[in-house]
Amino acid sequence: MRKKVNWENLWDQSMIKRARELGGAEFDWVLWDLARKNARAYRRREAIVDTFVGTAAGKVRRKTWEEFFKDVNLMVFNLHDLGVRNRDIILTQVPNIIENVYARVAVSKLGAIVVPGQVELGEAETKGLLELAQPKITIVVPSYHGRDIARWHVEYQRDHPSLEYIFAVTRPGEELPEGTEPFSELINPAMRDKYGDEDLDRMRPDPFDLYEFIPTGGTTGVPKLCMHSTYTMAQMHTAVNYGARGGINHYDSLLCFGPLNGGTGTVAAVHPCLIWGAKLVLLTEFSEVDACRLTEEEKVTMWVGIPAAMVKAVKSPYFGKYDMSLLRVVLYSGMPMPVDVAEQFWEMGVKPCGQYGTSISGACVGGNVITDTKEELLYTSGKVYQGWDVKLIGPDGNEVPQGEYGEIAIWHPHFSYYRTPDLTRESFPKAEEEGYGGYEYTGDIGVFDERGNLKIVGRSKDMILRGGQNIFPKEIEDILVNHPMVQQIVIVAMPDPVLGEKACAFVVPAPGEKPTLEDLTSYLEDRKVTKFKWPERLELIDELPLSSGGKVKRNELKELIAKKLKKEGKLG
Repeated sequence: MRKKVNWENLWDQSMIKRARELGGAEFDWVLWDLARKNARAYRRREAIVDTFVGTAAGKVRRKTWEEFFKDVNLMVFNLHDLGVRNRDIILTQVPNIIENVYARVAVSKLGAIVVPGQVELGEAETKGLLELAQPKITIVVPSYHGRDIARWHVEYQRDHPSLEYIFAVTRPGEELPEGTEPFSELINPAMRDKYGDEDLDRMRPDPFDLYEFIPTGGTTGVPKLCMHSTYTMAQMHTAVNYGARGGINHYDSLLCFGPLNGGTGTVAAVHPCLIWGAKLVLLTEFSEVDACRLTEEEKVTMWVGIPAAMVKAVKSPYFGKYDMSLLRVVLYSGMPMPVDVAEQFWEMGVKPCGQYGTSISGACVGGNVITDTKEELLYTSGKVYQGWDVKLIGPDGNEVPQGEYGEIAIWHPHFSYYRTPDLTRESFPKAEEEGYGGYEYTGDIGVFDERGNLKIVGRSKDMILRGGQNIFPKEIEDILVNHPMVQQIVIVAMPDPVLGEKACAFVVPAPGEKPTLEDLTSYLEDRKVTKFKWPERLELIDELPLSSGGKVKRNELKELIAKKLKKEGKLG
């Protein structure tokens, strides 16, 4: 008898057994347990620093593992005193700051659920996220780059009394927004008079219970929420794989590029530092000069996060100005690393190591800086992690053999999209027949080489269909990004009345350069790239449009070129 699928929650205990058979990691702890382990082992060693107050000498905030754990426990006591219990939802909307990590660790001890909202969201998206998550408590900053985050939360609260408290993290001298409470109240030491360590011992959260709803990031609209527990949370399993293959240890210092509030920040920064006791350096406001300077001053050994910001730092005049001799590994995910930048890292003796995955199934594939060759690290996404199964599906619905292209389907213990069963059904369309909650069909196209490395060709929806011939933009982008006149490039489909679609290249030029379409096509011709794959129009732009998760908004570029063609009268 075929088991009926609950699209609201695909989780089933049988997934644990299958993950174990696939070599998956086993553990029975939550993040709080890791923080306690580090506080005992590395008491006065620095755990985390941020630049929330400033980047100048004396402005950088620092916490040792002992201090970090002390504040986390105060937050546990204060939240518990406010009535936070199992499965209550706490939503954070703060940038890369220490309080962001406090919240994640404290919530894990309480058995509550954290929703890390991104500060780049606009008003409609923020209120939509609040409506979807329905939190009991939110933690915010007053504003971020003109976005009145605190005011939006207060306005939402007026019509939703289930949001009981809004806590604001402010800089010294900054006014507390009306309707909010100071975050300092959540680490009020007076609560130690009421609660003690014995109360912590009584709090025994279940690692299998829901812990974090990770926003998809997305490129448009309100983020969807991917449900995860600590144990089954793909990001935690990934952090174990990711850190081991990246060679992370407690002597490392990791500089985080991109937002913590998403899968990449969780995987690449927060969890590896907690698991291995490494130091986490948070750049609250990104700038090329601060990224390079902090690499020298904080003795950074690893860059982790999303490549977009890394590329800006590498191609800035500051990259060679500061001492980066301790930098040995660049761990990235969320989008591919441009080949020319990866090559530059390699020539420096720095190994680039990427991973590929999704928000709900986690990163399933990654490189290994210890064993992989240059070709594997720079030109593939790496091998499948233990605990996952990844297969490539052809147009006929069957698995394709090695060396052939197919849609990437991922299996790993998972739940569902929160309060969005239709999206769960769309992502796991064969869950009923496949069992174990089914495979996630990603829409990404890939190919396995003879050594088991996965190479991502692109997304099926990004594929350009030119007169019946398929063009995968990433294939051409990976070549043209090496052109000396190109800093960044994205290729999208533009409508054509005869062929249906053609390729249009959006290019951020290298400083002082102004490439032409002929410059790009000549470069491709010299490398014997088939002519139908060449871009047939070039648009120069100052910067690429990015989502709150750091991904390129390809649809926005497609709409832009379509409007231009219509205005030019070229669409008939």
